[in-house]
Amino acid sequence: MVMDSYSEFTGNIIEETNHIARIGIWYYDLVEEKLHWNNIIKDIAEIPHDFEPTLQTAFGFYKEGINRDTIYASFIHTIKTGEPFDVDLEIETAKGNQRFVRSIGQAEHINGRCVKVYGIFQDITERTKNKILLDKKNKQLTFAEELSMIGYWNWDLVNDNLTMSDNLYLMYDLPLGKPLSVADAYSRVHKKDLNGVNKHLTKVLRTKKFEKYIHRVVKQDGTIRYLELIGKTVTDENGKVIELFGSCQDITEQRMAEIKFRGLMESAPDAMVITDERGRIQLINNQAELLFGYSLRELFKKPVTLLTPTSLRDLEVFYGKDFYKNPKNILFKSSHDLFITNKEGKYIPAQISVNPVATAEGTLISIAIRDITEQKRAEYKILETNQNLRHTTTKLKTQNKQLEDFTHITSHNLRSPVSNLNTLLGFYKEAEDNEERALIFEKFETVVDHLTSTLNTLIDSLTVKNNRGEVLETSMSQTFKKTKEMLGPDLQKTGTSITVDFSQLDTLRYNPIYLESIFLNLMSNGIKYRSPNRAAHIKIRTILEGSKAFLEFADNGLGIDLQRYGHKIFGLNKVFHRNPEARGVGLFMTKAQVEAMGGSIRVDSKVDVGTTFTIDLNYTLDDK
Repeated sequence: MVMDSYSEFTGNIIEETNHIARIGIWYYDLVEEKLHWNNIIKDIAEIPHDFEPTLQTAFGFYKEGINRDTIYASFIHTIKTGEPFDVDLEIETAKGNQRFVRSIGQAEHINGRCVKVYGIFQDITERTKNKILLDKKNKQLTFAEELSMIGYWNWDLVNDNLTMSDNLYLMYDLPLGKPLSVADAYSRVHKKDLNGVNKHLTKVLRTKKFEKYIHRVVKQDGTIRYLELIGKTVTDENGKVIELFGSCQDITEQRMAEIKFRGLMESAPDAMVITDERGRIQLINNQAELLFGYSLRELFKKPVTLLTPTSLRDLEVFYGKDFYKNPKNILFKSSHDLFITNKEGKYIPAQISVNPVATAEGTLISIAIRDITEQKRAEYKILETNQNLRHTTTKLKTQNKQLEDFTHITSHNLRSPVSNLNTLLGFYKEAEDNEERALIFEKFETVVDHLTSTLNTLIDSLTVKNNRGEVLETSMSQTFKKTKEMLGPDLQKTGTSITVDFSQLDTLRYNPIYLESIFLNLMSNGIKYRSPNRAAHIKIRTILEGSKAFLEFADNGLGIDLQRYGHKIFGLNKVFHRNPEARGVGLFMTKAQVEAMGGSIRVDSKVDVGTTFTIDLNYTLDDK
């Protein structure tokens, strides 16, 4: 009897404890498919004690979405695996009230089959709300510490309840400890700032983002202070802003310094542009308005790249990103050929210096811009004069070199025939009869013919070097075709094959007569100096390297010993192989014609391998 009384007493205590702790007991019989809740659970769910729940109605109390999905998944997982679950979730009672609950369950298995799931169900609403409130307070404190907060505030929009720290009461000059509404704070806002504050608040409620905002307050003694507000938003399940909280800092001294800075800006002799950390224009001075032709209203919050030429904007953005990550003083000198562009689209050369400026609104970028148009004109004039001097010097050097070459060639190539004439003249005087004189006179004719040929060649080379002749649109393929027809018999007779590739450049402006002469001389050389050990082959092609153009003639002939004859390659009457048709004039004239067109010619050769002549045509794609 005593034991029964004790057991009953203990049971009553446990039941009372569960009632106080709001802990209910439940189980689900899988055999009978029946769910049992005790009255405590029914009280938590705000349903009558005679209500008979089912699994469907039980899951329906959990808030739709992640809460309902979690309890259902946990319940099924326990049945399948036997692993218990313990989850904190949110429910909506039969009366529409929101409650937080802890649901614990475990399975009972018989012969490997789950026959029952049972557990407890506890109302943890107060504990959860306290935790949420504590977390919110901790966030407020942490947020305030990160920003070196002077005062903090919290506004419950639902109940229009405004809470301030003691320092913020003092900053707004409000009675310490007085219950506040937003109207109390508004009573201290400067009249000229009220409209801006209202617009800012409207934007916050629309975007759910609180960007920092500066406004003035007027204290009872008439003192004006600048305050900077920084905040965050709290929304309900429907995304509606229900609460704002944040910090407030008195930035009056910094603001006064900025106003002073703006005054100094206006007195600066250069154009000044101030941007924020994202490169958006915040302020310009009068000099900038005159230089660019824009007013501040037109440029405010526009990207600073608007003031740079379109072709340079990608580059400006690229370097701008690096600068804004690590702001430092930079002077862009005029040698960088920097340009700005005004409202009319005119390019203006400029010298630019960039400096970061720390302000209450964050880091601002000060850009000083100096128009250096006149300086650039003077530089270009000097460069043009120097270029003309260099051109004149080069021309004089070329003429002197040509004169020196002509003198050398004349003295060298005329010495032999003149000496021969003197010798023959002596023989002629000493001749004993007319028959001997007739023989000597025939030799006179041979020497005179050679002398005449040499003089004509020298005169032709001078004519070429001093005259580019007529420059026309000239086709490489047509010139080759014409030359090939002229050399047809020789090509057929010798079995010489030729491949050409003018795909990189076919048509150019050149002297057509010179080009035909170049093709004829170099192609005929490839035929004349072919190797007896292999079939002769000539390869002709045009080459583009960058924007420069070259013409190349390559053969597989006898080749030339450049170490022995390299300095004589383009000399007059210079031959390097025993060929009865060789005269030593072709390469001499080719070099003269190429140089007359402002180009150059070089040779690469290896004995018994072949020879390659490469001509710089002094022609770029820009000449088209």
